[in-house]
Amino acid sequence: MWQHRNGPLHLQSNLRRGCSELNITAGSSTLEISGEIMGHCENSRSISLPGVQAADMHFCVYWDGFLDLLQVEFSNINFTLCGPRGFQKDCCTGLSLASNIRSSSTFGISNGSIRGDVIELKRQAKYSFRGEQSDCVEDVCKEASRQDMKTLNRVDVIEETLMKANISGAVDLQCATAVVRKIEEDKGYNISIPAKRQAPSFKPPTIYIPPSLMASKSRKSAKVVCTYYNDFPLFQGTNKSKILNSEVVGITVENEVISDLRDPVIITFHHYEPVPTNMSRKCVFWDMMKVKEDTWNDFGCVTKEKSKEETECHCNHLTYFAVLLEINEGPVQHLVALTWVTFFGCAVTSISCVILIVLYARQRTSSSDTSALVHCNFTVALLLLNVLFLLNWPLATLENKSLCTFVAFIQHYSLLCSFTWMSIEAYNAFRLVYNVLNFYVKNYIPILCLVGYGLPLVVVLVLVSIPDVYGLHRIRSAENTETLMCWIMKPLVHYITNVSFFLVIFILNLAMLVYITNTIRKRGPWKENRIMLISVWGLTCLFGTTWGLAFLNFGALRVLAQIAFCIINSLQGFFLCVRYFLLRHTMRTRSLQDSTSGSVKQSMVSAPEPESAGE
Repeated sequence: MWQHRNGPLHLQSNLRRGCSELNITAGSSTLEISGEIMGHCENSRSISLPGVQAADMHFCVYWDGFLDLLQVEFSNINFTLCGPRGFQKDCCTGLSLASNIRSSSTFGISNGSIRGDVIELKRQAKYSFRGEQSDCVEDVCKEASRQDMKTLNRVDVIEETLMKANISGAVDLQCATAVVRKIEEDKGYNISIPAKRQAPSFKPPTIYIPPSLMASKSRKSAKVVCTYYNDFPLFQGTNKSKILNSEVVGITVENEVISDLRDPVIITFHHYEPVPTNMSRKCVFWDMMKVKEDTWNDFGCVTKEKSKEETECHCNHLTYFAVLLEINEGPVQHLVALTWVTFFGCAVTSISCVILIVLYARQRTSSSDTSALVHCNFTVALLLLNVLFLLNWPLATLENKSLCTFVAFIQHYSLLCSFTWMSIEAYNAFRLVYNVLNFYVKNYIPILCLVGYGLPLVVVLVLVSIPDVYGLHRIRSAENTETLMCWIMKPLVHYITNVSFFLVIFILNLAMLVYITNTIRKRGPWKENRIMLISVWGLTCLFGTTWGLAFLNFGALRVLAQIAFCIINSLQGFFLCVRYFLLRHTMRTRSLQDSTSGSVKQSMVSAPEPESAGE
């Protein structure tokens, strides 16, 4: 703070080339900035400070040797004494306090500080700072690489320096390459990043700035900085995917935050090696709005794979962009056809499940007769799964993050419920066939419901507490189109909670199916081929063994397995409904055989209860 007398005040500058010291001297009416500190600028003048009434005035001296820039700010009024110029390769930097002289009068500088750190509270007449000659380009990159700073602050060091510099065109730093350009409204711009590598196959990214970038702005022009980072450890988010070619492109507009563009910004990445067929590409941006950790996000970006050597990112906002490389099953062939087949099957299954639930609800059974209740709960889980799948895509197209997270949460819960009730169906059938019908378990159905609905709920509640587990998932087609779905975003979560969980259920249920089929085929009426066929087919639907087609999704069987999986499993509820009516008809024709306790027990495994046959 400058403590001065009332009356006219002046800012005096006496700046020369060199790298020795910078002096700040405060008198009763003059503040002097002097010394040999500049790279190219020499300035000696006096500036009147208008409109100053208070006896105490805050001021700040800003100096940047990299830009040969020196500014003094008084109460939000800025005076530029030197610069800015282009980047200085060798410049004076690293100012440190050399000395300070205490004031013997009531005028001087009190509460002196450097970057907010107080160096002297008492009033001083003069401060002297010593400079050091250094490589300024290297210093900027070192500052940006500081590990004690968040990524936002580190990249700001580079981009703010580029914004302040009085330059236009290409800029080559050790840690980044940039293009600074002035853009005007109603014009589109193609910007090419200069190549630094000598490899003939390497081609740097290109950027298209749409005319709509300035459409909603009051000003007619603005400065744009496009920065290219390669092999620079700024972006080390929690995402375990690999950044393709280690390339990140940043786009910044002077004093603007750009989002929700009518026409997207297009960043084209050219890969010097073809992307393997077992890898997928995803355009992402560095999301610095995260509370806990910076990370990659694909919201607002569309990936277009032009070829194995080229990827286009279409994004409706500006920030730092990259292409993530992920190992996955690759693009889905016939995605549109499979999607519509699945939608049709899910609609039919939903209707069939409603019919089955009504029939099971009307069915009168004894307290020891539990099969119908188990079937009914499995049907409820299946209905929830299919209805949510039908609603998933329309809700995903809204691209509402909170809504999509909730839909993905419920969708995952319904899938785990369906898997769990498939295993319960197998367990219940085993009890009946293994002659444990008279083995009484207190609260048997409530216990099964607690397992069937409670266990999946615990899993999804744990997962939803982890950031970014659920969200907007993009499914790529072989035709280079995308289908949106609210689903699990982390592959590891999918493999553990879905694939591994179902694999265990599939193995156990398949073993149970073989055992039960082998057991019941030896019993009286089951030896008839027609009844045997209906029974095995019904058990296959109940146990969900057809979901095992997912494990054939590779090699030459890939397309066939995908088609069979979509058709058969999307119609699972319909098949259960058909099974219900076929076995009901069979029960009527064989009422005499089913009158014995052994036949009743067998019918409970794969057929509606006898009481319902006559209704």
